[in-house]
Amino acid sequence: MLFIPALLLCGCSVQPQQGAAYFSAEAEIGFNGASYSAAVVYNANGVEVDVLDTAAAGLRFVYDGASLLFGYSGIRLAQADKGLEPSNPAIALYDALSAAKDSESSSMFTVDGGFLINGKTPLGAFELRLSRDMEPQSLIFENNALTMEFE
Repeated sequence: MLFIPALLLCGCSVQPQQGAAYFSAEAEIGFNGASYSAAVVYNANGVEVDVLDTAAAGLRFVYDGASLLFGYSGIRLAQADKGLEPSNPAIALYDALSAAKDSESSSMFTVDGGFLINGKTPLGAFELRLSRDMEPQSLIFENNALTMEFE
């Protein structure tokens, strides 16, 4: 006998939760006129940014909201979250995604089949564009000081 749960039959609708869902993507990151490609991961452990090209290829940043881990060619250094530069791409993305989930420090609008979130972090005001599936498309900080274009 086949059992079909009653939950599958209900007509429930799901409203999007503000902020991006966990993701893994490649991104083009720009900072003050320089740019590089990176593999970016956002999960329950924080944000990981692995530089894929330029002279910094192989450099890794991991930020969990409390400390930043730098890694390069087998060398790893951890730094507590005191005086860290908010323009570090892992920190900037983590802070923007955290602010985007806080409806008191950001606002979300429906645009072009996706979502636009405006908010503020220690780096400054930002604009985060998400797809309909809450996957990141771009993150741009004021004055284009730091930009991330996700593929």
